[in-house]
Amino acid sequence: MNELVATSGQPLTEDHSTHSAQYRRDSWIIDVQFTNEKIASITYAKLDPLTETDIQQLLKIQSTGETWKQIGFAGMKVRNWMRSDYAMAVYDPKFPRVLRFSGGRYKPNSALPSTTPAPLARSVTSYPSHAAPEERKTPLSTPYATTPVRTSNQPSSSRPNGIAIFLAIAALLVAAFTKGKWGRQQKVSSLPPPLPANVPEPSSFNEKLTLDSLTWEQFELLIGLIYQRQGWEVAISGGLGPDGGIDVTLTRGSEKVLVQCKHRKDPVKVEEIRELFGVHMAERSTRAIFITSGEYTKPGLQFAEGKDIEMINRTQLLRLIGEVTRPGENLFRVNQWVKQFEEEVNIFTPTCPRCSATMSLKSGPGWRRWYCSRPRCRGDRKARADLHYHMVLE
Repeated sequence: MNELVATSGQPLTEDHSTHSAQYRRDSWIIDVQFTNEKIASITYAKLDPLTETDIQQLLKIQSTGETWKQIGFAGMKVRNWMRSDYAMAVYDPKFPRVLRFSGGRYKPNSALPSTTPAPLARSVTSYPSHAAPEERKTPLSTPYATTPVRTSNQPSSSRPNGIAIFLAIAALLVAAFTKGKWGRQQKVSSLPPPLPANVPEPSSFNEKLTLDSLTWEQFELLIGLIYQRQGWEVAISGGLGPDGGIDVTLTRGSEKVLVQCKHRKDPVKVEEIRELFGVHMAERSTRAIFITSGEYTKPGLQFAEGKDIEMINRTQLLRLIGEVTRPGENLFRVNQWVKQFEEEVNIFTPTCPRCSATMSLKSGPGWRRWYCSRPRCRGDRKARADLHYHMVLE
């Protein structure tokens, strides 16, 4: 950590409760996860999408005298490299501005890829959605080897002779016959070999597990986990459906923050932000937070200006997730952390949507549901499917 400070200056943020810190050098953001002042993982993020040159230069910077080898198979969208000391580097095209390193030994190097210096900022809330003009004109080089093209200017001795042509035609005929008759067996035998046993499980970066793959119920639990790891006391309802228009409640000391979550791609409208502001005023909370996996309409952003409402869009949310993610962890795999999460947060009993009375949780083979405690009221609610419910079931 001291070596990184020597090359990049003091961190913009440093949180020893989450073992994370963030640095800024020119137009690069450097996020680290550390243990005992030694870096466990380091993530480079650029204001513009990374070029192939950037990626190769970062790999060179993090070589530390070792060699990198790309692993996986042709056609993989997520690119993985393994260093000779078993460090890993991962580049996901869905996050084109980020390259992450983990494991092995970290050695600081001041020779970052050259960039145009940007104004120093205490925080970065969004990235531009376009690449620099020169990057649009320069095609990325492919990581896979290509066969050189033979030109007519080459010596005649390098041209294929009759025997070579005959052998090539024979090979094509054998391949066509094999595909037609034994296509299924050939497909099975051509599977890529397994990765070495000591390589971290690639499912940590499974592209199928993304923010969009979560259900809206899991999305609310993820938001609660983010703030729980930031040191907030989190309260969340055990039932589904609106609880006074609030999905998550945060408390820390005398602070009380109301959080509204919207997991969807459609922009959040101004009416929904007005509703949150009304609840915030009625509850006299310290402030309110609106979080969406999409964006906001322009009227909605204009309404929130000057009010105690923090607006978090998709880009800012992904950054929050990255800040609390631990090395080798994928927070989109909810079943890996939800049990510990529910033991550390306050899961309160929901109120009846009809009469606002307390509810009781009942269950049967394969089902759980909340029912109103009043005998004559038929109010009910679905129970959160991902929670284990460490409470008495009636």
